[in-house]
Amino acid sequence: MPKLRLPKLGMNPRLLRHVLGGLLVLSLVFMAWRLMGPKDVVVALWFEDKGGGAALSREVQQSTLFALEYFNLARRGWGYRLRPLVVTGKDDREALEAIRGANASAVICGATSGFVARILPLLNQAKVPAIATNANAPSLAVEGDVLYRYSGPSGALEAGELARDLGGFQRYLAVIDGSNSVYSRGQLEGFAKGLGRDPVRVMEGDPGVMFERFRKELMVGDYDGLYLALPAYYTGIYLNMAWSLRDMGAVTSGWGVSSVSAALAGPNGTAWSVVFSPVELDMGHPFLRFLKGRIAGLPVLPALDSAYGAVSMLADALSSGGPGPQGVLRGLQGLRTVRALRGDYPLDAAGDAMLPLHRVILEDGVWRDRGVAGR
Repeated sequence: MPKLRLPKLGMNPRLLRHVLGGLLVLSLVFMAWRLMGPKDVVVALWFEDKGGGAALSREVQQSTLFALEYFNLARRGWGYRLRPLVVTGKDDREALEAIRGANASAVICGATSGFVARILPLLNQAKVPAIATNANAPSLAVEGDVLYRYSGPSGALEAGELARDLGGFQRYLAVIDGSNSVYSRGQLEGFAKGLGRDPVRVMEGDPGVMFERFRKELMVGDYDGLYLALPAYYTGIYLNMAWSLRDMGAVTSGWGVSSVSAALAGPNGTAWSVVFSPVELDMGHPFLRFLKGRIAGLPVLPALDSAYGAVSMLADALSSGGPGPQGVLRGLQGLRTVRALRGDYPLDAAGDAMLPLHRVILEDGVWRDRGVAGR
């Protein structure tokens, strides 16, 4: 029986050289891309997931994710790619371990002063720079720590001065959120100083369980004004309850200004506030145009404003100081201005944005901008 001859499985030597040469070129291109392409920079997002500030934190964190994506696209050729690491919801120690384990260059955090004050000692200990989106309690303005804030001035003093100019508030009731006392007590203190008068009574605690106490107090007490340092959701509810019982002036901290509080309060009363982020923005900004092309409904504008401002501070610090916690911290220490949605604004000695304050009024169920305070 004849032997079966199998064809030789081989390749033309010339063709083989071309294939190997092509693979070598591809390998060199890939290595060059890895060496010369954008460098990943891990940015941890650490926001409050429980308590009165959780709703605001969710909106600001989502806005921050959008801002990181936008900066990656808008700064092609920049040399860096911002990669988010969400540690929200983790135990404090677990979150810090995740930040260290990922070698995060910075933390963007918020969205309440109480939450930021709680995690700040951990960040100071780890020497990881942090940029707060919404945490404007004056007690957090400390030179030499790792915290930098886009959060602007508190507006509390100016709100008190506004109430003084409007008249009334000779006998006013203050209601503040006990879960965020770092913020709410400071706000009330600034308001009382600007007004020149302390409240007749302060109700402090969980706003979700003080409804009936508040209603009874308004029914029996002789008050001509109401001051609220509460989250937007509860601000709207308490304003609605107050106006159903009597016609009285009301001022809220900036925390209470949102479309949520406006909808819940209803159209039957008038309230004022002084805020660092206006309720209206120029929708022609490239970041807002970018969002309109990606999602059906935009997050609330103050959340977008503070998230974009924080990421802008980080991007400029990274450009000047380089990656890694030490590089970003060095860059933040050298920053003199922040490029925000509304323009360029200076930073103060503590590294906090000095944003213009806006008077806003709640009328006909809508918060409206009445211009920059002091003009």
